[in-house]
Amino acid sequence: MTSTCYFNISAMPPEPRLTRHIARAALHVAAILGREPSSIVVVRESYWRRATGGTFSVADLIAAEDVLVAAGFIRRAGDVLTLTPLLDTLIDADEDDAIEVLTVSLLGEQGPGAADRDEIEDTLEALVQDPARREALLLALGRRWDDRLRREIGAIGEEIVVAYAKEELAALGHADLARAVRRTSLVSDQLGYDVVAPRVGAPPRLLEVKATAATSAPLVFLSRGEADSGSRLNDWALVVCSVRDVLNRSGEVVGWCQRADIDDLLPEDVPGSRWQSVAIELEQLPLQPGLPRPSA
Repeated sequence: MTSTCYFNISAMPPEPRLTRHIARAALHVAAILGREPSSIVVVRESYWRRATGGTFSVADLIAAEDVLVAAGFIRRAGDVLTLTPLLDTLIDADEDDAIEVLTVSLLGEQGPGAADRDEIEDTLEALVQDPARREALLLALGRRWDDRLRREIGAIGEEIVVAYAKEELAALGHADLARAVRRTSLVSDQLGYDVVAPRVGAPPRLLEVKATAATSAPLVFLSRGEADSGSRLNDWALVVCSVRDVLNRSGEVVGWCQRADIDDLLPEDVPGSRWQSVAIELEQLPLQPGLPRPSA
């Protein structure tokens, strides 16, 4: 069964707090910085020279600099402000567009949190005057937060599998093999598997990890490339984890299956079109408990 999974989440107000006044000050700081790295001392001195006729104080400009750092437009590295390509989007845009870009970037970086929708809407109302554009921004932020949460859940699932595999191997008296368990996804996401876990007396297990935090009808999303890797690699296995607590990065391994076990769950290609991804209900997967055996 193919479906779409949504997460119901919200976000905390940004720290430092973004107001329209500080957002406008951030555009002024972007113009001061230009496109070249700058010494923090020199930049701060320029704030004193270019505080604009009472519109922005030096404190405003420093707060605006903090906002640009938090949103990823500039980075502080030692005593130097290093600029990112994102800064060009502020320098070249008109004020309303630039404030919207800054808002989405900053709130999107904060990720899911405890504030409710009303608090987020109040923040946006102070920044963006057009109601239709505010609603569009809220939708854009929701997509960002959903994507961020899914990536975080996936990373936690891989950590859980790594810890499980290490504990298995250590319990067998193979601390050396336990130390060799690794997350290959940190190096490349194009391999078709996320974790390599050695076996005693056999080739290593190549584990494609899928993690879910859904409480009802959870779905496992499998790409064409991952499925093809499972067909090509003898020691490939699909492993499913349940993430119980995102904050504490905890959960459990639900089970595993081989590529051949899910052939009937994958869509068929049709003339002129090939499937690229599929969502499978967790309960449909023929999972065996734990991980594939750690020894031959």
